[in-house]
Order: sequence, then structure tokens, then C-alpha cells
Amino acid sequence: MQDSNGAPVIADPVLIPPAPSGTTRLPDGRTLAWYRFGAPSGEPVLYFHGFPGSGLEAAWAGPLAARLGVQLIGIDRPGYGDSTFQGGRTILGWADDVADLADALAFDTFGVVGMSGGGPYALACALRLPARVTTVQVVSGLGPVSPRGLEPGMARFNQLGLWLGRRSWTGWLLQAGRPLVHHVLTRYPERIVARLRAQGPPRDRDALDALGPVLQESFRRGVRAGARGMVAEAGLFARFSGRWLAEVTTPVEWWHGERDHVVPVSMARRAARVLPDCRPRFFPEDGHFSVVARQMEAVLGDGGSEGV
Repeated sequence: MQDSNGAPVIADPVLIPPAPSGTTRLPDGRTLAWYRFGAPSGEPVLYFHGFPGSGLEAAWAGPLAARLGVQLIGIDRPGYGDSTFQGGRTILGWADDVADLADALAFDTFGVVGMSGGGPYALACALRLPARVTTVQVVSGLGPVSPRGLEPGMARFNQLGLWLGRRSWTGWLLQAGRPLVHHVLTRYPERIVARLRAQGPPRDRDALDALGPVLQESFRRGVRAGARGMVAEAGLFARFSGRWLAEVTTPVEWWHGERDHVVPVSMARRAARVLPDCRPRFFPEDGHFSVVARQMEAVLGDGGSEGV
């Protein structure tokens, strides 16, 4: 399949599993749920989903991973899908959960891919697990938030969320909105995807034709147990300053569309300036989702198509 510009996009038939592939009990008693796609005995790559979402999101690259011999593991973060909520968690603390899961799955080393809101978590693993993480790929990833919490080029709803999340007095408002968020994501995820499609550049519209069904089900499944995890994470993202990015010595590859209105490219450029070893690839005509659709083969293959 090709997009309106004649470029290849993900077009494999995707099988959406009815439930996670497995769950792992962590040392503190919590459970992490995960989905396995691709080659069952292939080189492991851990996929960190966007916001909102679930580990099911990795399904859109499942057939591609199988062809490349990659074992792709999509993980529900705490409070999403079938993973236990964790009060007071941090972005850096995610690396501890990942290490425990990798131990349980007998992965000595592994690659990580962070999509959108999963980007900071991939970077956390790069910092905390340098001896175990073989590759770090950030795709349309959230970068450090500006001190004012406002990002030029970001959709107004997203900007509002960041602005509210940085202010302590709005905590009650975010908590009060949890039932509504759960209702909308459970009952009307197709409307959210349709809005993303309408607001995005042409390449995003083409990409969402292919990726939309998986994204809708990922939204729905992510709030299966409520929106508590999502609301808590919104606060983490709003306060993500990226101060520790300068300590990340593991090489990072960053893939970002310059027409991304969900996570504007300014955030990627800000992160790339701070990371000591970062290879940014910027694509002038791509948006938030078309980078996934058009570049995932290169992402999973650790190289390939060049941006600018």
C-alpha cells in the first residue's frame, strides 16, 4: 500500500488479539501485562505505547516484526490495560519494571522503541539500563516540556492538558474528569481517531487509514480498568523537564515528522540538543502517525531511510 505521495505505508493485515499474551508478577506484587508479536524466538524489542493506549498498540508492527525476525513485546504501563496501577510512580522508575519483566522473559539484552508518550520511557531505560539496552528508538516522541508548559504547533487540547498538569491546584479537576475520559475512550475511540485524522497533514490521514483500527482498540483497552493510570501519567508528562537527558550515554535514534501537531518537532529538537549521543531524523512532510507507517521497518531494522 502507498500513501498519497507514493510512499510505502504499513499495510499488512493485523490480527488484534483478544487479550494480552501474558502477565508478569513484579517483586512488589504488582502485575505487568504484555503482548507478544512478530517472531516468537526472535531478537527482543520492547515497545512502549503512546498516550493514551496499551501494549496492544505494537500490533500494527506485528507482521513487519515477523518478517524481520524481531520478537516485539508491547507492554501495558502501570494503570493501563491489565497492568496494576502504581501510585507515585516516576518515568525513571519504569526502567526497574522493564528490568524485572526482561528477567522474567529471560531477555539478557533487548532493544526499546518508544512511540509518542512512550518516548520518555525509552530514554529512561537508556539511562538506567545501559548494559542491557542494545538499541533506543524514539518515534514521534514526547520531549522535554517548555517551562511555561506551552508548545507552539501543538494541538490546543494537548497544550491545555500540559498547562493544567503543571499546576497543583488543577489536580482535583483532572481527577474529576476521570469518568468522562473513561467513557469517551471506551465508547467513542473511533471519534478520537477521526479527529486526529481530520486535523493531521495528508500523510497522517493516509497512515490512520491503515493504523486506525489498532489505535482505536488500544485506546479502548488502555482504560479497561478506568482512567486512573492515564490521569496520573498526564501529570508526569506535564512536568517532564528532561534534566537527566544529559546523562544518557546510550546512542539514541529519534524519528520525527516536522508536521506533527500532536507532539511538535520542537520537542524533539530540544531533546536532541541535550542528549549526548542522538541521531535525529526529521521528515518535512510527515506528521505524528505517518512516521510510524512509513519508517517502522527502518526503526525495527535499526537504520534505513534518511530524514533531513
